[in-house]
Amino acid sequence: MRRRNRALVCGACCLLSVAPPALRAQTDVTAWPQVRTELIALDPQGDLLPGVASDTLRVEEDGKPQQIDEVKPADEPQSVCILIDSSGSMYERLDSVRHAALRLLDNLPPQDEVCVADFSYRLYIDQTLTADRQLAKSALSHVKAVGGTALRNTLIDISDYLNRAAQNRDRAVILLSDSIDNASDIDDHEMRYQIELRGGMELHIICVPPDLGRRLEPRFHNNQKSALHLTSTFGGLSYFPRNEADLDESVDHLVSAMQSRYVLTYNTANTVRDGKQRQVGIQFDKAHQKARAVIRAQEAYYAPAL
Repeated sequence: MRRRNRALVCGACCLLSVAPPALRAQTDVTAWPQVRTELIALDPQGDLLPGVASDTLRVEEDGKPQQIDEVKPADEPQSVCILIDSSGSMYERLDSVRHAALRLLDNLPPQDEVCVADFSYRLYIDQTLTADRQLAKSALSHVKAVGGTALRNTLIDISDYLNRAAQNRDRAVILLSDSIDNASDIDDHEMRYQIELRGGMELHIICVPPDLGRRLEPRFHNNQKSALHLTSTFGGLSYFPRNEADLDESVDHLVSAMQSRYVLTYNTANTVRDGKQRQVGIQFDKAHQKARAVIRAQEAYYAPAL
């Protein structure tokens, strides 16, 4: 039975009105026309790339080149939500999911505040943002697997929660799921609009198969495509473990990646305060492109309005 005192976040309410982004958000435009965003740099093997600098990157906004001001390692703590898919399809995965969540809580930097949440048709905040890891670990015992999966609705709701409650502007959601969505009442476009309007969030997905070590069903490969699309949109990483060792390795790599972020700032050439969406593309320069290195960063933001 679900705890009665848990915070229930209603997705339908979020679509009635959208609050403006907080003063500082994942993609920060409070110093407009300066834009601050975060990125993760990987080599072709998926290993983290050190030494990324402004002269190794290029930025385009709505297809037009922008002048980079600075690229530096991120040194601010994050507000991190461990988001667990607790729909019926996750029933036989829950032991693996709890194991991964505990490993995350043990290894995330102590200065990060964390919350634990789960969802099926609705989002439940099992433990609000806290620095107390033991409280967060205790919340995992309340996660049960039942019901459908409203993933897109839930991502909007958790973005709204972070926008209201996070103490840090750097925000990340770690989703432990099979990436199925069979119950949302909104499409991908609406989901992206709602999240970007709130200032965005970094989204990572560990896509847990039904039985670690068992041959994957064709359906799971479609789930992988969905996970890759979501993390590409919101500047995160996707993992597809096949066994317990893979799962541990995925968690450890993700924690390292989250501690190896870069902050990029640039002054947009389009200084109009029109409240419109701006598409952002961040890539390595040609020399690094030949090495097939990649950048993961949020793909769009909304300019401030008058």
